Amino acid sequence: MSWAQVETFLRDKQGRIYVNPAKDYIQPFELSTDRPNNIITLAPGETAGPFPFTARYDGPIEVFYVKVVVFDTNNVPVTDYNIDWFLEHPGKRKQFSNRMIPLIATAGDAGRPYVLPETIFLPAVQSLQVTFRNNDAVNQRRVELVLGGVKFYPNAAPGVIRKEIWGYIERRERTYVYWQTTDREVVIPASATGQEEFATVPDDTDLEVFKLSARSTGAFRVELRDGQNDRALTGNRIHSSLIFGAHDPTAAGGGVGGSGGVFPGRWATSFLVRRSVQLRLVFDNLTALSNTVKVVLAGRKVIYAG
Repeated sequence: MSWAQVETFLRDKQGRIYVNPAKDYIQPFELSTDRPNNIITLAPGETAGPFPFTARYDGPIEVFYVKVVVFDTNNVPVTDYNIDWFLEHPGKRKQFSNRMIPLIATAGDAGRPYVLPETIFLPAVQSLQVTFRNNDAVNQRRVELVLGGVKFYPNAAPGVIRKEIWGYIERRERTYVYWQTTDREVVIPASATGQEEFATVPDDTDLEVFKLSARSTGAFRVELRDGQNDRALTGNRIHSSLIFGAHDPTAAGGGVGGSGGVFPGRWATSFLVRRSVQLRLVFDNLTALSNTVKVVLAGRKVIYAG
């Protein structure tokens, strides 16, 4: 059974419809921070956190997507912001990215949430923790972040259903989402071409990449190569919007503008990067100004043994 899509109605051997009893022990859940109003205020240039997202005593939570709204000091939503975030699970000693990544590239809204390429399973009672950094040197920002998913109630379930839920939980804890960005912040000088940067996958486990997104201060071209065998993933250096999806700071249809999380890029098949392997990225700046580029390769890591 996939506990993300539990059927509400079943049929017995005589063809009669009845309510699936497992449906009483799973429901959607929007996980917010433990702060009273869920809003985190960031002064210009401030790094704040970690702030906990806690699964309470009544059951574990499986996180499927990320949603965010960012306000200015007048509580007006802004669609172009420069905030980085870092998500970790101290209870499982997991970090979900190699360093801070752009929030705008990994979050959506209610209608267009950023769907994680792999879920995060949060046992009760444990917490995910998030740290934010406001890279804006002038403007204060107020952030409200929600992690959406499914909440389970195994302790209240009958024995057979409880056993099945716990079996599912054990399987889901074997994989988790991971965001890979470059080893350092990429700043491309005005009109520069051929700048090489690297993204090194940590040595704990392999990474399977499904989605790509980015935040940049201008358009650019990029070529990707697998550092293990030097195979090219692009035929040439291609425009940023053709590989990383939408990250233009213009609001689209009244929604969250500038969010690669809303419209991330996708490959035709997933890309497996072995542990400790470096990806090589070659950039051309398409603007006459210095261009800060933050790319995000979104995928999953697999725990093979243990």
